[in-house]
Amino acid sequence: MIQLSRFYQWIEKRSNFFVDLVRIYLGLGLFVRGVLFFDRPVLLSESLLSAGQQADGTGFLAHLIAMIHVGGGLMLAFGLATRIAALIQIPILFVAVFFVHFPQGLMTSGQSLEFSALVLFLLVILFIRGSGKLSLDSYFLDRVPAPIPELPPEEPRPPIVTAPPISTATCSCGHDINHHLVSAIPTFHKRAWFALFMGVPATPTMITYRCRECGEVIARTRDPEILWQHR
Repeated sequence: MIQLSRFYQWIEKRSNFFVDLVRIYLGLGLFVRGVLFFDRPVLLSESLLSAGQQADGTGFLAHLIAMIHVGGGLMLAFGLATRIAALIQIPILFVAVFFVHFPQGLMTSGQSLEFSALVLFLLVILFIRGSGKLSLDSYFLDRVPAPIPELPPEEPRPPIVTAPPISTATCSCGHDINHHLVSAIPTFHKRAWFALFMGVPATPTMITYRCRECGEVIARTRDPEILWQHR
């Protein structure tokens, strides 16, 4: 029983890793689907015709959809621009679910509606969640910030005023940074919003502790360890 409990704890700590495995599997599946459409474009052309597309444009759309599945599938599998890779495929699966397979109904021999709806649902979840740790987005964008170098003091040296540690600083209400009415407000660099869009936790450049009751700023810090805690 103890071993089973430890196994559950091990799974719980690595839940994000298993979600990344789902993303990799879905990306590889879409990639294989795109290769199949390249090899047998007649399958996709028939689906486009059943959705009401004119016969003249089915060839171009079939190749475009195959390219999106191949490229977007590889991007999902490697976790490269995951939200963009999911977003460009959501309209294709939306049309497949509601205009191609929905008229056929549920419980068909190929279960195309159930499968397409599942893929559409997973793509929406990945667009909301982003890449995760096991991805190229995380490798390129999720880096620990280097400590900010201190400039040497100018001559003549001004008198040194020792500031109190932020852990002991208080506002006029008497609240320190650990009080529940004090908010830690992160400040991000402009390029950090791109990392957040990709689903990768971005490290702020500064943390401002502000009291919500009196509105005073208690302290500001650029300590790398504290910045890392507020990712």
